[in-house]
Amino acid sequence: MNLSQTKQTLQNPAICIFCALLWILISIALSLHSFGQIVYGSDASPTGRPALIPADSVRTAVQNATQILTVKIDATKAASKDNQKSLEFKQLIEAAVNADAADAANSGLEEENTLIWSRLNGRRVQAAESPESNLEIYAVSSPDGASIFLQNHADRFITLDVRTILPAGIYSGEQLTISPGDRSAQLKMQRLEGALLSAKKTLSKPVSLVPGQLKILKFTDSARAARAEYGNLQNRIHQMAAMHLDAASKLKRIFREAEPYFGGLSMNERVRGDSKRLGCIHRILLYTSQAESFQHNMIERKHGASDIDKLVMHSLEQLASDLSDTSAVLLGLVPQIENESSTPPITAENSNKHALITTSISRQDQENYSIRVSLSNTGHSPVTLVKIGLDISRLAPGTIIDPSDPAVFATLRPGQTARAIFQISNSGDEKMSRKKLRGDISYFAESSPAKLRPNLWQ
Repeated sequence: MNLSQTKQTLQNPAICIFCALLWILISIALSLHSFGQIVYGSDASPTGRPALIPADSVRTAVQNATQILTVKIDATKAASKDNQKSLEFKQLIEAAVNADAADAANSGLEEENTLIWSRLNGRRVQAAESPESNLEIYAVSSPDGASIFLQNHADRFITLDVRTILPAGIYSGEQLTISPGDRSAQLKMQRLEGALLSAKKTLSKPVSLVPGQLKILKFTDSARAARAEYGNLQNRIHQMAAMHLDAASKLKRIFREAEPYFGGLSMNERVRGDSKRLGCIHRILLYTSQAESFQHNMIERKHGASDIDKLVMHSLEQLASDLSDTSAVLLGLVPQIENESSTPPITAENSNKHALITTSISRQDQENYSIRVSLSNTGHSPVTLVKIGLDISRLAPGTIIDPSDPAVFATLRPGQTARAIFQISNSGDEKMSRKKLRGDISYFAESSPAKLRPNLWQ
């Protein structure tokens, strides 16, 4: 798997060109429908019209503080186990999110379990002792990345400079904030700017913590995750062959053509320049999209899916997600989804070590709220045909979204953010689960599309 093989495969791009042209036609049609709603500039109306705004204005600013504490994490060096501290953080997380359903935790196909997401059971790694005695630090690593747990037990605001040593990789970043309140904990998930590390390096991340607050920083080598998911997919296609030989053979043929491009996902491969690497990733995305479409149609024709059919489909979707995350990191794209109707967290007056244990996730009765979805371009290259909407596939019956169509932007240039606000209401009997809300963000780069689906987690 090398660049010469990649060039040879490029000689037969018919299917890639077809998919690209199809995507352009669909996007142009949507653009004609919704372009009149787009407002350009930073003074966009708060009523919900989509807008392009400077990327800097939506980045999380670190609050002023008299002292910034430096926290050093080395995700490449193991540390001795601390079962007690791990158990304490487990209790805090479970209490704050009211523990995900066991079925979801076991299957991993419906809702993402918070403890699984956090990688709390990973290998403990070195974390320098904090000069602030009321700041608790715990860090773990896994083959796909690292997670850092920070909790403020002090009765004052703390500002940190978290410096994390990570091995070479293409890292996406997420931050989950759990804030205590008078009656319930409040959760907020944020996507962070990613980083391409060609060798072991230190990432610096400013973090602010109010009293009683817990923050989890998660760094994921999305390129490595994509390679691992591709291995899972191959195993599942092999199992599928025992039941559906023709279908399994078709999927194998699709990915046999994609094989030469997987070198772009490995930091060990000699890929000259980010553009070449990005081109490889988007080429794999085209083949993955073709495989997804084939598998979906096969399931539809059968009027149902076996367990192995579902597992193959899940692997295809996860592979596409990991590839898109990798593309976003290389391009400097940061997707976000936020609940505009939520109120700011109330700081606990009497913070103690287990302040979050007695709380549970807020269950508001109101069934009408606003969701803001955005994509910031913090990189150096524009992307085109940006579509921003909501993924409706997991929403309860009777859920109404206004506007129902995604916002479409012809070009998203460096330093800009594309943003759209959607009003959500439910006229059905089934309660809405905010955690099931996902953004549906797509863009076009390297002559092919990619799709990002950030989760709300509220």
